[in-house]
Amino acid sequence: MISKATINIDCFIASDFTTVIDPEILSLKLLKLKQKGLKLRMISDIGMKHASFYRGFVNHFDIRHFDQIGCNIILIDGTNFMTFLANAKNKFRLLHISDKSFVSAQQFLFDSLWRIALPFKEKIKEIEYGHRKSFRKNISKPADILNIMRRSITSSIDEILVL
Repeated sequence: MISKATINIDCFIASDFTTVIDPEILSLKLLKLKQKGLKLRMISDIGMKHASFYRGFVNHFDIRHFDQIGCNIILIDGTNFMTFLANAKNKFRLLHISDKSFVSAQQFLFDSLWRIALPFKEKIKEIEYGHRKSFRKNISKPADILNIMRRSITSSIDEILVL
């Protein structure tokens, strides 16, 4: 199914994905797809354990980090949804859904998380050098805004950008 993609592949990959997907086979498939000109985006929970593995993917994917991704989902061309389901014996089965409204809702969720997820390079800096991720949050209550601004100003080391 993945090899039939023509436009793009978006995926959520959990940090323990190697129990479901063989990384070597996935890398080869992704290389072929990238050579076809597909746009590939991945959101994953990148940790120290798999940081070197993601470095290999960075040539194929635009990668972003989001804490606690708990599933492996693949969205193909905005028309197909795939995930892996485990039964009680820990055997995996592929679930494929092509219902337009369901896939559209999943694509909306992916796009929303993509906008707020941490870019791969920033996450690697955080892992390797101890840099903390940027502060991004939508705040609507005026009192909360003032409290956060006060705390941020008094504890800042670098510059602060307030929009």
